Amino acid sequence: MARADDVAVELAHLQLGAFARWQLLPRGVSDDAITVRLQNRRWIQARPGVYLLAGVSKTFEQRLWVGWLAVGPGGLVSHEGAAERHRIPNVIRGRVTLITPHGRHHRIEGVFVHQLDDVLPDHRMAIDGLPITTPARTVVDLAAVVHPARLLPIVEDTNHARIASYTQVGACMTSVARRGKPGIRRLARVLDKLTSTNARSMSVLERKLFELVAAARLDRPTSQFPFPGRQFTNGCVDAAYLDAKLVIEVDGRSWHTRIAEVKRDHERDAEAARNGWQTLRLLWEHVEDDPDGTAALIRDVLRERRLQLAS
Repeated sequence: MARADDVAVELAHLQLGAFARWQLLPRGVSDDAITVRLQNRRWIQARPGVYLLAGVSKTFEQRLWVGWLAVGPGGLVSHEGAAERHRIPNVIRGRVTLITPHGRHHRIEGVFVHQLDDVLPDHRMAIDGLPITTPARTVVDLAAVVHPARLLPIVEDTNHARIASYTQVGACMTSVARRGKPGIRRLARVLDKLTSTNARSMSVLERKLFELVAAARLDRPTSQFPFPGRQFTNGCVDAAYLDAKLVIEVDGRSWHTRIAEVKRDHERDAEAARNGWQTLRLLWEHVEDDPDGTAALIRDVLRERRLQLAS
């Protein structure tokens, strides 16, 4: 009997007083032991299969834990719930919201569950152990659910509070953009308005890229190399490492143009891959604002690409 209490206390210490049946059973706590503790009120049922130690203080953060435990380990705190945890301004407070993959149907009282399959590894993080979307991914998700009039102040104030920059939000948006995804075009227009983004000329893009390469003492790539594929035969790529079959493209378009042409970009990348080439797409903002980080990325990808081709 003491073993069940020890397990519960250990989990509750990490999860603001909450723990779940799916955590207890693998640790050797039986359903009978759970029932006994619910009957004697040592544990309180917060949601089906989710429990609290009796007497623990109730907070919003605890409600997030309860919601995540009710959804299960595949869930991720998101949208308004994540926004409040990240202290993103201008968002409805007190709402427990999570993401789960499609096909998992959860109806949990007091919990809003969104089914999405496009959460990438770098869109995830943890705060005090609680799985949650990053601030940038949270803003991208909010774009699909908040009133359009509230989106601009959310994005603007999040940037000013240094929670997520315009570039971070834009990069995350670009990584999940697809035809018909709610909120993406609206968010792109907001970013263009806030950043006064104008398309950069090819000469400016190329000059900045090659200045970055030279400053980092990287091998100089070939400029304006013909596109490596049977489609898009009239086009050239910004730069290419021929020995590594690595294409580098720098995107200096406005945010809404990037989103409008994302399908074409995917088709170009797929055609290059069909012919044995990998494409590394860089955002102008990263080249301009983080040249050292961008150079390190090029160096790492180039090294890995050469190792792949040599093996």
